[in-house]
Amino acid sequence: MTIFEKYKGTMLAVDEAPVLLEGGWDATRTVLIQFPTREDAQAWYQSEEYQSLAQHRFAASAADIVIVSGLG
Repeated sequence: MTIFEKYKGTMLAVDEAPVLLEGGWDATRTVLIQFPTREDAQAWYQSEEYQSLAQHRFAASAADIVIVSGLG
């Protein structure tokens, strides 16, 4: 079971070169993950499993991470 499945998440997109139509976008990778609820997303982010994996990302990169509400 992947960490996303455990927290009901679905990986929707990973893009190394998104097409920028307006504004600025300094990111070199864009990742979009869907969770059924805000609580599921926060449980995933705050989980020991993710925070353990995130230590590698913290050491190698900077990120902007947000939770946004869907339309459904």
